[in-house]
Amino acid sequence: MYLKNLTARQGDDIVIQRSIAQMPGRPPMDLSSMMSMKAMQSEKSKADFRTNAQNIGTESVTTPAGTFSCEHWRDTKDGTDVWLSDKVVPWRLVKMTGTNNSMTLVHVISDAKSHITGTPMSMQEMMQQHMGKQDQ
Repeated sequence: MYLKNLTARQGDDIVIQRSIAQMPGRPPMDLSSMMSMKAMQSEKSKADFRTNAQNIGTESVTTPAGTFSCEHWRDTKDGTDVWLSDKVVPWRLVKMTGTNNSMTLVHVISDAKSHITGTPMSMQEMMQQHMGKQDQ
């Protein structure tokens, strides 16, 4: 299954505006009407991590995706370390380490294409189409 979320900036926060899912061999579904977008977010994410972080300095970071000159930031609340590079778009994230999680960039994709094909149907449209097939 492929899932695509449209995220947008609202003030200093990033919020999920729309969510589209597509199972193999089926049309894409717009899940936005089925569930509250707020329920899909455990908490709002800050649009700029650096808002609540301390600048540790510039460091060279090597990952499976290559070596990057990065800004190193540390969250002042939970101690999460984040390394950011202008060479990694759109999120700039090269590496992150925290108490219970970590992420490392393994590949930079420059020519990505969506795997979701077709026009997303709302859940109501999907139900109507499914009910119509049962009547036949």
